[in-house]
Amino acid sequence: MFNERHYVPILKWKRGEQVALEKLPLPLKAALTPLIEIVPVTYDYKNDCPKETIDEHLSDFGQQLSKSWGTEKPVFIDLAYLDESETMQDGSHPLEFLFDQVRTEGLNGIPVTGNGRGLDYQENVKKLNSIDKNGVCIRLEDEDFIGTAQILDDLLFELNVNKEEVDIIIDLGSITKENQSSSVITATAVINSISTINKYRSLTVVGSGFPQNLSTQVSTGTTGSVPRYEWLVWKSIYKIKDKLLRIPTFGDYTINSPDLIEMDPRKMQMAAGIRYTSIDNYYIFRGISIRKANSGGWGQAKALCQEIIKHPCYCGPTFSWGDEYINDCAKGTASTGTAETWRRVGTNHHLTFITNELANFLWT
Repeated sequence: MFNERHYVPILKWKRGEQVALEKLPLPLKAALTPLIEIVPVTYDYKNDCPKETIDEHLSDFGQQLSKSWGTEKPVFIDLAYLDESETMQDGSHPLEFLFDQVRTEGLNGIPVTGNGRGLDYQENVKKLNSIDKNGVCIRLEDEDFIGTAQILDDLLFELNVNKEEVDIIIDLGSITKENQSSSVITATAVINSISTINKYRSLTVVGSGFPQNLSTQVSTGTTGSVPRYEWLVWKSIYKIKDKLLRIPTFGDYTINSPDLIEMDPRKMQMAAGIRYTSIDNYYIFRGISIRKANSGGWGQAKALCQEIIKHPCYCGPTFSWGDEYINDCAKGTASTGTAETWRRVGTNHHLTFITNELANFLWT
């Protein structure tokens, strides 16, 4: 379906990510295939109950995806975060409910599954492929990196699909300085353990060097950087391409940690901050806690944007929608917004940066 010049970003399906994707121009969308992770229903900690039903949570997905992504290009859709025991009000499985919307909107959705999914989940993936004929995506994770070829054979039999209908994602998860080298070894070993790897529709290696807790890397009120370990790992894999059975596509978790963190917002001490992707690094421009007296809340974003546009990493206002917003905010002509605003901005810049980085990569 695509080669190593393509890009597979994993996006947690929240408003910030949706808008970031929507603001991408069509030529850039043609260079990537997102994997959408459906996040769980938000919990209402004050009233000690979910904020909405699962039906309400998923009711607008088709329209959201159509608006953000369009109907031309394929998109991977993963419901791994949802409780496997949860069903819709009419008794249907959430996958069935979601893909009915996808079909109605004329979208090209590909269901994502993996080795640890429940029987109902796998049966619905199998059913969806029999209806839509779009194939399936198999996401391999840590416990699948031993005996991978047999795991794939078993899944193909269970799902009743051919290799040519299957996209493989090798998900390395969190990549750190400590496991950077072992991640390269793991990915290459997994690829070369699958003798029929070239028969599969696509192969992607994903991971993330973005820390779960920014405070451990960059103090509030400072500017710092975090290595893009997932990119460094992929480049190391590419350097030994002659020893690989197949060169993988690059994927990441954009400006997020792989882990989904849900906390009681009443207990969070969120600092204003902007995440900005650059060559080999993520730059983090951090203010102070938005709850601190006289902090100015998210009004701090104006000063942070002024820092960014003076920094050597800044790509200029015409580079992306996100970069234009940063420039406008620095000048005071765009809102300083909220946390969601800066997730939109940072993600849009990131998606633009990576597609350009891959397009200009020295492939020799």
